[in-house]
Amino acid sequence: MTGKHGFVLGVDLKPIEPFSQEYIRTIIADLTDSDIAEQILSFLPRRPDVVISDAAPNVTGVWEVDHARQIDLATKSMEIAKCLLKPNGNFFVKVFEGGMLNDFLQLVKANFESVQLVKPQASRMKSSEMYILALGLKTTCECETET
Repeated sequence: MTGKHGFVLGVDLKPIEPFSQEYIRTIIADLTDSDIAEQILSFLPRRPDVVISDAAPNVTGVWEVDHARQIDLATKSMEIAKCLLKPNGNFFVKVFEGGMLNDFLQLVKANFESVQLVKPQASRMKSSEMYILALGLKTTCECETET
């Protein structure tokens, strides 16, 4: 889907089985590391058009804790996206429904031109999992490293 000139970088806490395509690379890293944006930028050939975050915490079964940890990961993912994305770039992030979602949604709306909640067909109807599709980054790069 990326075409001849595209590039995909996957970031996970655990090793990911390598892909045979030369335009797909994976690294082991933690989204909560203070220098994660710089780490990611060092592996990219250029600033990305899109950042996708499917990050989720290990669930504890205590909904308030799980929801708060998910929103924290989504917020960290958005900060990384704001740092990495090209102007007008797009962001797609997993969230859990809950009391903190509206505040996070407002934060995303402050940074992107168009924002909508998406519930993919593949997601179970009873699941609290949904995604935010944010198009058109409004803000400029906020990280110190430039590529």
